[in-house]
Amino acid sequence: ITNCSVSILGYGQTGPVVQRGGYDSIAAAVSGLMHITGHEDGEPVRPGVAMTDLATGLYTYGAIMAGLLQRYKTGKGLHIDCNLLSTQVACLTHVAANYLNCKIEAKRWGTAHGSIVPYQAFKTKDGYIVVGAGNDHQFVTVCKV
Repeated sequence: ITNCSVSILGYGQTGPVVQRGGYDSIAAAVSGLMHITGHEDGEPVRPGVAMTDLATGLYTYGAIMAGLLQRYKTGKGLHIDCNLLSTQVACLTHVAANYLNCKIEAKRWGTAHGSIVPYQAFKTKDGYIVVGAGNDHQFVTVCKV
């Protein structure tokens, strides 16, 4: 029999803000996700889907699998504490790495990418086209088109 005890809260089990409301959009704002989402000259934007909720579910799944492996190896279960804020901060490690290593503060890029060009949506006569060239070979191919 497998027993899984999982707690998913906004801010974890302990700490000064444990009683605050924990919702996807709040964690997206507090973590900085909304700060980097939207057009460069616009306001912060909530992603079109509940990214924090979805990512927390996936992180929890991974933790459950690790717990099952531990139980298989040791015979002991565990309690998993996943929370929305920690998950969303973990999803933004590349943003933190840019700042901590290079002092590059994150900003909103719209549909563009901070270090890959072209990798964005372009307006056309009848809508939009998204172009993504993630390496030199793809860039040459895009230029030929």
